[in-house]
Amino acid sequence: MQRMLASLSVWQKMKFAFLLLQEFKPISAEDVEKLKERDMFEQLMAEMVGEFPHMANALVAERDIFLTGYLQHTMKMKVTLPDESVVPAVIVGVVGIGHTGGIQKLFQQDITDEQMEEIQKLPKPSRVKQALKIAVKGVLLSAVIYSVYRFISWTGFYQNVVSLVPGI
Repeated sequence: MQRMLASLSVWQKMKFAFLLLQEFKPISAEDVEKLKERDMFEQLMAEMVGEFPHMANALVAERDIFLTGYLQHTMKMKVTLPDESVVPAVIVGVVGIGHTGGIQKLFQQDITDEQMEEIQKLPKPSRVKQALKIAVKGVLLSAVIYSVYRFISWTGFYQNVVSLVPGI
């Protein structure tokens, strides 16, 4: 998820958040059944790729590579039975409908450790994003400090504390 969000520009993040907020409505059983149909799912994925291509890559393509690599790695493991005999691991992978096709295609290839490491790296944020993040934190901290100051001056809290302490 971090890679997906890091791949979006600030404008795309705002657009994505707006689209998510528009979709907050009750989901019926009929809606769920429609999503189970491959055609409907592929149509939704095509729309997402059109709107947010980098996000679709992180959510589907890179995840297919990761899931395939993890399954392949697990298949290479050996299991020691109670009678001390060693047998190959038997695995079952349960994945969502959006990943079955990609995993089937990728399973013919050997996913390397380098590929697995590459898709797990988080891109470094740009200087603009870092500056914006610091600026937003600074504004929020300033607002909190100012609010506390205004509250203290409004309630007279400081004068009340000073009057309770002898010698001040």
